[in-house]
Amino acid sequence: MNRLNGLENFINNAWYLLSKAVETREGNFRNGVLATNYEGVRNKISQRIVVLRQVTIAQRALVFFTDIRSDKWMEMLHAPRVSWLLWDEQKKLQLRMYGKVRLEVATPATRKIWSKLPLDAKKNYAAKFPPGTRIQGPADGLPDVWNEEIAEIAYQYFGMGISIIDKVQCLHLHPQGHRHAAFEWKNDRWEGSWLVP
Repeated sequence: MNRLNGLENFINNAWYLLSKAVETREGNFRNGVLATNYEGVRNKISQRIVVLRQVTIAQRALVFFTDIRSDKWMEMLHAPRVSWLLWDEQKKLQLRMYGKVRLEVATPATRKIWSKLPLDAKKNYAAKFPPGTRIQGPADGLPDVWNEEIAEIAYQYFGMGISIIDKVQCLHLHPQGHRHAAFEWKNDRWEGSWLVP
């Protein structure tokens, strides 16, 4: 990847690579670290790998799915500011993104997405108990019988998070010199400045 020298090129390239990763289902940016911070739930910052499901550049939105019984859902419900960390090993590009998450459950949008999910993918929301519940031994917690009818019951636990990004830091490691920039969404556009790498 060529060294990124212009601020506008830097932020536009970052968003393009994110959207491409989702579109092609390839690339390191498809999986990111989502961090939440809510003292009432865990009294600490929590991080987890999340699959990026949709990127909408015009809305500055990163979309992901989750089980609404999870700790992260509760954390985001009470403290909707989140941060993302994404790294592309091939391009040597790191993105740190910050924003406010909007949560959706049982909406026309989630119903539409649910109807298109393969039956096996719906298993991710079908465990008998909430994610993280202690159990006696290794098990997936899924129902013994699995079909469309049982999967429909799992829909009540399917949630979508939409992160609206308002701050971004981009770091590009390059043999000819690293580049680091910070961006903030102001006056309907990205305002950027260079940082020491």
